[in-house]
Amino acid sequence: MSETSLIVIGGGGNSRSLIAFLNESPRYRVEGYTDLSDRGDLLGKSWLGPEDDLDLSGRNVVIGLTYANTAADRSLRYRVIDSLSRRGALFPTVRADSALVDASARMGRGGAVFRRVLVNSGTHIGEYAILNSGSVVEHDCRLGDHAFVGPNATLCGGVQMGDRVFVGAGAVVRDDLSVCDDVTIGIGAVITRSIETAGIYVGNPARRLVGG
Repeated sequence: MSETSLIVIGGGGNSRSLIAFLNESPRYRVEGYTDLSDRGDLLGKSWLGPEDDLDLSGRNVVIGLTYANTAADRSLRYRVIDSLSRRGALFPTVRADSALVDASARMGRGGAVFRRVLVNSGTHIGEYAILNSGSVVEHDCRLGDHAFVGPNATLCGGVQMGDRVFVGAGAVVRDDLSVCDDVTIGIGAVITRSIETAGIYVGNPARRLVGG
């Protein structure tokens, strides 16, 4: 089995989680991580310097910067991806060995599939997605670019999501619903109707926050 060498971008908690499952797999070799400053040893991996100081053209990178909870956090992630892309970095999709991804599922570049994720048959996922630990994406779902599906969240069969949709930990989206671009679904929220207006949705059944 060939081994893919990777550089992890960012030295925070999400990067440590990435390195943890990458270290477990014989398919990957993590060269180290980048950050603005040295965060010390991360699960046996050393700081390589700020990404802006490195020649990453033709190198495989994995984005450890998370979407987190704010628009500013997500904007930083988008800017870093755009900058690295223009500089010629490569964006493989990485997957924990314990994740179950059906052979018929398709996923764009730059994604990360964490431990114990299930992606079922006929699902298509866009670029730069994060499927966090224990999340479930059921059959025939469609997820746009920059999707985030939080720990133990569930997208039931046939869900159609636009770009930049953030699904919080433990949230559930009922089968055959659609969610437009730029939606944040809060922790534990239950989506029972399609969402046609961007914003923040919380509760069970979920409702849009005024001004969100």
